[in-house]
Amino acid sequence: MNADECSSKFPWTPGGHPYPCRRGDFFRGESGLTLLELITAITISGLVALAVTVSLRIGVRAWEKSQGAVLELRRQANAADLLPAQLGGGVMRIVEVELFNRRQRMPFFFGDETRLVFLSTYSAAQHGRGGMVVADYFVEQQPDRTWKLWLNEQPALDDEWLARWVVGTVATSEGGEKPQLRPFDADRAMLLFQGLAECRFQYLRETSATAEWVAPWSLLANPYVPPAIRLQLAQGTSGAARLAPTPVYARLWMGGVAR
Repeated sequence: MNADECSSKFPWTPGGHPYPCRRGDFFRGESGLTLLELITAITISGLVALAVTVSLRIGVRAWEKSQGAVLELRRQANAADLLPAQLGGGVMRIVEVELFNRRQRMPFFFGDETRLVFLSTYSAAQHGRGGMVVADYFVEQQPDRTWKLWLNEQPALDDEWLARWVVGTVATSEGGEKPQLRPFDADRAMLLFQGLAECRFQYLRETSATAEWVAPWSLLANPYVPPAIRLQLAQGTSGAARLAPTPVYARLWMGGVAR
């Protein structure tokens, strides 16, 4: 075989060593990746990234849920502390209100099962005693038949300002009438409890022979402040509502002297 024939059959390498020509040697190295292998690697990487993302989201949601439970516990613990203090700090103050087209003097105390408005020397906003405040408690029923307890607190101003809380009279379930208050200001209110199975106010009525808890407390029928208040609470069945406190009892103080 001459040199030309050898050159045509066995291409020479730069090192001078001939090797037979094979189809595809100049198109793919022995260590290269095929298109199928590349697609498989990308798919596996995507699945791994998706699994990591889902795991992170589950972890974040679990952390947020635990943080929410802690905040709920703290809020309810604060509410359980302030309720006896503010209810027990109730004081009597006589104001003149417009009822039945005439001025009438009565204590600034209005209570039924779902709303209680009175004066107290304990401020929930300041977490202590200071100036006189108007404590406006409101019980709200939710569509799922659970209850929320709200508190709207404002500094007590002069007697004229207090008298404007009464806007008229409204009939009671017992056939009488009671003072009608201006609407509850929900925009400024603070949520104390939620998810309760029961939440209602009751007032102690004492006579020479008996003592009973009643609601509402009508100043038109009882022209004096009740000697004690009971906030009847029933724990919820799920979530943080199970942390709700037991019923709250508070004796009222009138000018520093207990009734």
